[in-house]
Amino acid sequence: MNLGNAVSRMDVRLSLQTNDSGQVLINLHGIRKEPDFKMKFLGHEFSEQDKENLRNTGNMGRVVDLVNPKTNEIIPSIISKDRLTNELVALNTNYMKIPDDIKGVKLNDEQKQILSEGKPLYLEGMISNKGDSFNASVQFNAEKRYVEFLIDPNKKMDQAMNRQQTVNEEPQKVFRGKELTDQQFENLKEGKSVYLSGLTDQKGNTYNGYITFSKDSGATEFSFQNPAKVVEQAKPDEAHKTQVAVNSEGKTNEATKNVKESLQAAQTSPVNKKQAEEQQKTKQPNRSRRRKL
Repeated sequence: MNLGNAVSRMDVRLSLQTNDSGQVLINLHGIRKEPDFKMKFLGHEFSEQDKENLRNTGNMGRVVDLVNPKTNEIIPSIISKDRLTNELVALNTNYMKIPDDIKGVKLNDEQKQILSEGKPLYLEGMISNKGDSFNASVQFNAEKRYVEFLIDPNKKMDQAMNRQQTVNEEPQKVFRGKELTDQQFENLKEGKSVYLSGLTDQKGNTYNGYITFSKDSGATEFSFQNPAKVVEQAKPDEAHKTQVAVNSEGKTNEATKNVKESLQAAQTSPVNKKQAEEQQKTKQPNRSRRRKL
């Protein structure tokens, strides 16, 4: 951050947020050692159990009433900790989406109620991607906005098992009320973009677009543009390949290897007299010293 008389460097997490006037602003989330439990969080005062839960699992484990600082509205919410920054994050319970099943285990109403209250839930008989049966605790995370697996920090696990993974490792068969065909569902699981038509917004208007499934976040993402086309457009065309290779990738172009300036768009050879002279310059071999006899 350039502060005028000083420049400060720090590790932060960035997020985008819309202000009251509709402008999109960048938020800086600094990394801290742990949340500040001494201060009230949106009107909530943390109990010792709240602090212990947030330190151990990252989730507080219950629903509390928080106060909107702008409107003074009371909002039932759950609280979690951002594991990258240790910042506290709240989520309105109205935005919690509890899945019908987790890893092959169909949830009953009582189990859904436990998760909707922010509490951890122990499940048995889940099926992994390799087809193995396993048991684990799950809990809704306010920062990630989905149900996650809880990993016991006291157990030593390999890196693959210790990674926090999403519950939804496969896409949903229904997206925004539109049921996918078997072929569309298979394409989505393979990481391909799928075109959907006839989607309906909240006002009853229809629209079309593309969906892709992210295995990292476990979410199905929507875009009005074909993501595959966007990636293709981002690639340099043939006329700019030399420019990118020399300026960005550290490669050498024989026709301009002695030119000191950066190559311009579509440039593959010297473009002026100065560059031509630089290219013609060759390093003279050192003359060997001979001793006279």
